[in-house]
Amino acid sequence: MNRRLRIAFCRISQETNALSPVRTEVEDFRRTHLLEGLELMRVCGRGVAEAPGFLRNAELSGFVRAARELGRDRVELVPLFSAWTISGGKLSARAQRWFCDKLEADLKALDGVPKTLPALLRAHRISEKASGVGFDWSEISGVRAKVDEELRELDQALADRDDEKIGEEFGDLLFALVNLGRFLPVGAEDALRAATAKFETRFRALERALAADDRSVHHTDAETLESYWAAVKGDPCS
Repeated sequence: MNRRLRIAFCRISQETNALSPVRTEVEDFRRTHLLEGLELMRVCGRGVAEAPGFLRNAELSGFVRAARELGRDRVELVPLFSAWTISGGKLSARAQRWFCDKLEADLKALDGVPKTLPALLRAHRISEKASGVGFDWSEISGVRAKVDEELRELDQALADRDDEKIGEEFGDLLFALVNLGRFLPVGAEDALRAATAKFETRFRALERALAADDRSVHHTDAETLESYWAAVKGDPCS
């Protein structure tokens, strides 16, 4: 199933003269070029100039047209702002705050997390953003209890032999564990990577131990494999 992408776009351009004692304000952009929201979307349409008289078919126009060619059912465009001004001093603190506020006002809390991220990392970023707006547990005991809750619900789904529910509850459990990782000294991504590396090291040691006894992992019964595994785990070098 294709998911609709939500893409926000904006542009800010100002050649900073570091020697100028005069700070650049939002009003300086307004005098030259500052478009917001739907007004920006309108001027990015065909036959319209982003800046009347001298800027037609610029980068934002090209981006908007390319996105529209993909279809509105595949891409939702969120126009933020387009701003530039003539060379001047550094942005004032007030101007910096204005642009930051515009971004925060026009974007949703969970925007900005690429859908192409690995699932574990994306879950971490999503939960991190939710936490950033106050949607989170106040202490680790709360999320730890959530893990237990999800385990119980997964056990119930397994008992019911409900495949769809099993998948849902297993996903909820993984997401709860990712949240737990945010409260620990090491996050879920790093912890899982380390655990996978440890398992790989031990399994390769198991194969070497079997080979030393003229055995193969492919032709050894489960009970014998378990005894070799126990020996490998007890080896401090594995």
